[in-house]
Amino acid sequence: MKKVMQMFLALVVLLLFVFPIASPAATIWDQQYGGGDVFIPSQNVTDLDAYSAYGFDDFMTTQTWLVNSLIVPGTDYTADLSIPVSVHAQILTGLPGSGSVVLSSTGGTKNSDGSLSIDFGGQSLAAGDYWISAWMEGPYFDEFNPQTLWLWNATAYSFGSEAHWYNPGGGFAIGPDPIGVSAVLGEPFDLAFTLEGTATAVPEPSIMLLFGSGLLGLAALRKTVKN
Repeated sequence: MKKVMQMFLALVVLLLFVFPIASPAATIWDQQYGGGDVFIPSQNVTDLDAYSAYGFDDFMTTQTWLVNSLIVPGTDYTADLSIPVSVHAQILTGLPGSGSVVLSSTGGTKNSDGSLSIDFGGQSLAAGDYWISAWMEGPYFDEFNPQTLWLWNATAYSFGSEAHWYNPGGGFAIGPDPIGVSAVLGEPFDLAFTLEGTATAVPEPSIMLLFGSGLLGLAALRKTVKN
């Protein structure tokens, strides 16, 4: 019986090392929208690509997370709610032209209050410095009478680099590269968003001791069997 318990103990400890220990869901990064009327368009305009523009803001994490969801406060100026739209988000190692995409959303919805709810499906994000982008995708129809338009709400500048705006098609005449929002809005701002996830934990020292005990048990059992 003792031999069986030793084998069971060793197996349990090995499984703890093979599979990460997940803690309860928590907030990875939170930049709350404090009100006001400062915002930037962040939309893939499917029928006027020159006016497609995207917001970006930076954040950091000191540990590995399983990224679950993203909430992005915004202002929705969609004139016809029957027009089909979709919402998207990415996490990148840097701005377009210098960074690469590490996570892409797996789905999302636009809410009645204008915010976006976006699912990342528990994808793993290692510790590091990142940029996040979120946008709505839909037709614009008329430059002076937009039928769909989503604006990402800004918040007070508080961390790292100011938010950046990117208009690769050149319709807003801001150049081909991402620029700081201060060049557009007159002062630096961040963008409001809340990123949620589940932290993955490293086994504690007590677990390490248990692991060693399990290995010793296996060694003793092997020696007994040999004799």
